[in-house]
Amino acid sequence: MFHIVFNWRACTLGFILSLISSALSAQALDYPSRAIRLILPFPPGGTTDNVARAISDRLVKLLGQPVIIDNRAGAGGLIGAKVVTAAAPNGYTLLFGASSLAVGPMLGAKDPYDPLEDLTAVSMVAEVTLALAVNPDVPAKTPKDLVALLKANPNKYNSAVPGAFSVPHLYVFLFMQRTDTKITPVAYNGGGPALIDLLSGRTQMIFVNLPTIYQHIKSGKLRAIAVADLQRSDSLPETPTFEESGFTGLTASTWNAVLSPKGMPAEISARLNREINAILRSQEVKSYLANVGARPMTGTAQQADTFIHDEARKWRKIMVEAEIKME
Repeated sequence: MFHIVFNWRACTLGFILSLISSALSAQALDYPSRAIRLILPFPPGGTTDNVARAISDRLVKLLGQPVIIDNRAGAGGLIGAKVVTAAAPNGYTLLFGASSLAVGPMLGAKDPYDPLEDLTAVSMVAEVTLALAVNPDVPAKTPKDLVALLKANPNKYNSAVPGAFSVPHLYVFLFMQRTDTKITPVAYNGGGPALIDLLSGRTQMIFVNLPTIYQHIKSGKLRAIAVADLQRSDSLPETPTFEESGFTGLTASTWNAVLSPKGMPAEISARLNREINAILRSQEVKSYLANVGARPMTGTAQQADTFIHDEARKWRKIMVEAEIKME
């Protein structure tokens, strides 16, 4: 004779999970049925804000629902990231994230917080190459000239940093490691203040997004030394890369990506990824991004997730080796 033991608790839990799964599946089939909120963790008016609006405007047409930009600036993007991680994973609250996510959980912070643990990549959007420029008074015109100058004068030269603990800030330490030089980073609250001191000669160099310094290079107020890419920039074809100048491991960029709270249905993620990729492949958007010094990054959600986590490991390794901590 067989005895059957009926576990009511397990049955109830299974039933509840089944209901949740069914509800999410039904929601995914109906997605989107209302407005989508795209959290932008930076102030309005910057390059990231403009790129986000270019993407959101076109998403409206493809999804048939409003896509509302919600600027939540502060703490290097972590304030906006926290808003999204606390939201329901239903596709109606998304994050237009940036490379600051890869360095956000500062080492030594009293309240360490890692948004990458609570967010999932939906799609990459664009990347912008970093470039090195100097005040014209600096007696160096090539990467080799500059490295020789820095080695002969350790800590004599300052590098303006457009934001503490940003990718450009960490890049200074990467550069010092790869070239065996010593530079003094001077952090500013944004690119504007950093450029003021660089142009006046109070600081001597800057590692920053190419669009930030492009006009000053073209006007002759700054001298471009190198771009941190594997190939020369179309905007500055006469400026060499670090790689071709004999300095390896110095490629770097800032980037943007769309992310969601963890647990969003795969069907919704796939739909968003498909539409964003379609937008990025359009000639109109390619041209727009080129005009602001960016280039599209297409691919799957998994590829985006891998890229972002690789970036996090890269920059956090630099933070550990350089013993960088935010008090």
